[in-house]
Amino acid sequence: MTEIAWVVGDTETVGAQALARVWFGLTVAGVPLTSVVDLVLIGVYAGTAAAVSRPVGAGALGAAAAVTLALRLPSLWILTAGWTQGAPSRQQLLLTVVAELAGAGVLLLTAVAGRRPAFGDDVVPVPARERVRVPAGLLLIAVALLEAGWQLYFVRFFAQNPTTGSYVRTITGEHAIPALLATPSGWLGWAIAALGLGTGVAALRRLPPARPLGIVLAWLVALTAAPDIGAWAQQGQFLAFNLSDLASLGSDVTLRQLTLLFEIAAAVVLVVLLAPPGSGGPARAPDPFEARDTIEMQTMPSPANYLRQTPRVPPPPPPLPPRPW
Repeated sequence: MTEIAWVVGDTETVGAQALARVWFGLTVAGVPLTSVVDLVLIGVYAGTAAAVSRPVGAGALGAAAAVTLALRLPSLWILTAGWTQGAPSRQQLLLTVVAELAGAGVLLLTAVAGRRPAFGDDVVPVPARERVRVPAGLLLIAVALLEAGWQLYFVRFFAQNPTTGSYVRTITGEHAIPALLATPSGWLGWAIAALGLGTGVAALRRLPPARPLGIVLAWLVALTAAPDIGAWAQQGQFLAFNLSDLASLGSDVTLRQLTLLFEIAAAVVLVVLLAPPGSGGPARAPDPFEARDTIEMQTMPSPANYLRQTPRVPPPPPPLPPRPW
């Protein structure tokens, strides 16, 4: 609710249309406190609330906690730094961030507790589909490696061009963020790389948290790529290269734009691959990310499992010995 409250406040200050244009890099209007990161978190919390009663509820809580921690940790040092002294609503924003981080910790503990199977669970084990988890895992790892590679490129760029700024500021956010609640670009890149790598490995290993984490990461990647694309489009520099000039395809700006387009396309594919199967009846579609847990629950030595076992038919009696006459 705090995210929605700050967004409503910005809407009253600069207007809804102007705020949307600022979020997506199309213009600069006023000094909003929120950014596209707040839209990411609102979507994550709404999706978590809808999924909490489903079999992936624990994983959804963990995904929401992980993304909140990744996106809100930088706000602690941004809102307590000297360069933000005198910023509007600074103390209120700091209290909001502290509350969100504390809430993320509670969600994480709840998710860990919710992963413990309960006695008497009657979920039927289902077989895994290799063709779902493998491409999803590979796509997540590819996005992670691309983001890590670009961050290493930016480290080298700022080292070779010190007059353009410092890479450290893309981590600390000092005079390098469009809004007080925004996440610094360098920190965001490394967060996407870490979450993508971990989620990709989890998907390849068929761990149940891979589904909600993958969907949340896809939402994060797609929305955070939009402001850069919008800014380039506003300046007429988006994909502004000549196909006849192959050298222009190798420029840093063009490669970055193509990378963001690939990440958005990968996010769409990930949502399609990781969307939970429909629950139209008792015979549901095979779920590669729930098979492991359901098999473990079914084979637990619980009283309910013993009661559900089919009674054994006693073996027939042995044949009588032959008569002596």
